Amino acid sequence: MHTLEIPEANKKIELPSTWNECTTDQVMDIVSEAFLVMNGDQKIEDFTRRTFCRLTGLKSSVRYQFKRRLGTTYRQDEMLCILAAQLCQWPFRMKKENGQKIYEFQFDTAVNFFREITVGKQTVYGPEDLLQDITFSEFQWANNYFKEHDKCNKENDFEGAMESLDQFVACFYRPGTNGKRSPFDHGSLWETLPLIGKVPYIKKFCILLWYSYCVQVIQTTPLDIQGIEINFSILFPQPTKAELLGLEKRKQGLGWQGTLFDISESGVFGNIEQTEQTKLFTILVYMYKKQIENLKASQK
Repeated sequence: MHTLEIPEANKKIELPSTWNECTTDQVMDIVSEAFLVMNGDQKIEDFTRRTFCRLTGLKSSVRYQFKRRLGTTYRQDEMLCILAAQLCQWPFRMKKENGQKIYEFQFDTAVNFFREITVGKQTVYGPEDLLQDITFSEFQWANNYFKEHDKCNKENDFEGAMESLDQFVACFYRPGTNGKRSPFDHGSLWETLPLIGKVPYIKKFCILLWYSYCVQVIQTTPLDIQGIEINFSILFPQPTKAELLGLEKRKQGLGWQGTLFDISESGVFGNIEQTEQTKLFTILVYMYKKQIENLKASQK
């Protein structure tokens, strides 16, 4: 957290330096401005200045913008923009490609800033941090819609992208009592979709980014599961260099549906329906246990 002191106004302003230090409103402000950069509608310099002004409540003079274009500067606002670049550029990572600076937006937090969403008089509740309380069925359906959304975006299918995004969010957000969501039922998804359709796009975009990062963490980072460190990365082998170069074809399995069938056949969590309602992390721990057992058996 950065502390900005303004002696003239006898004022101190706390500025976040990571996502986990942000409030929900600050997340919305930052992502709203970052979205314009990602769409090519504003430059990184404008992002830092506008974000700084949003987070602090300070304003940069319109006169500075004109003077900047004329090649002169207004000292006070010039210093403000320098300060903004120092304090508010952290959501982007800079790298160089062919001598050019490229800025990549990073929403690297497993914290769910939107545990509940209210539209009018209706409220729906979302998952815990790092997807800790979702079921295997929730994950499967949400992941399918996540992939469909990505596919529609690549094909410039705007209508399909918006529809799949709403379906994705509806997998996680449901009515409930005392903040606890009702059990997941894909057949009831359509009852929540009209409400999800009224949720601001930026908020749904944040949920999409959050989910993507959570999956990345689960697949690559050692996690503390009930006091035991478990690294699920052995369940998600990365493509080899030859596969990345297209020299070898990567083996394709049946994905999560195949996993569901295999675990259901074992009966460890019951039939297919019971396995679907099992928590995702419980399924992952079981898969991890079987993988370790298989590795040990292969070494004998």
